[in-house]
Amino acid sequence: MPNFQINFEPRTIVHVSGINFPGQEEKDRYYLIISEYSRNPVSETFMCLPITTWEADDPFMVKINANDLERGSLTRPSQVACDNIFTILKEEADSERAKVTSLFYSKVTKLLKEKILKI
Repeated sequence: MPNFQINFEPRTIVHVSGINFPGQEEKDRYYLIISEYSRNPVSETFMCLPITTWEADDPFMVKINANDLERGSLTRPSQVACDNIFTILKEEADSERAKVTSLFYSKVTKLLKEKILKI
């Protein structure tokens, strides 16, 4: 576990250094935590959605506006890529960047439930 306390709960945006997607170079990235189980200190992982600065008119992206953040900030215009779900080790997260509002998080989970996950 990191030496500091990250609140591993849904709606939290965390920074992870040196992650790469297949076919892309390694770089720092931000992720929106979506897993309830991550609150449990015993759990070593969290499920999350990547946050990208790539702007596209994609039906599976949800744009983050300044008023969508309950605390913290993002330095560039960003979107949550809801069609890419990752499981990451908690020890790989090196800082907490922000937290989205409940209303914004509802938009994300609604998209996940209605258009992406059929379980």
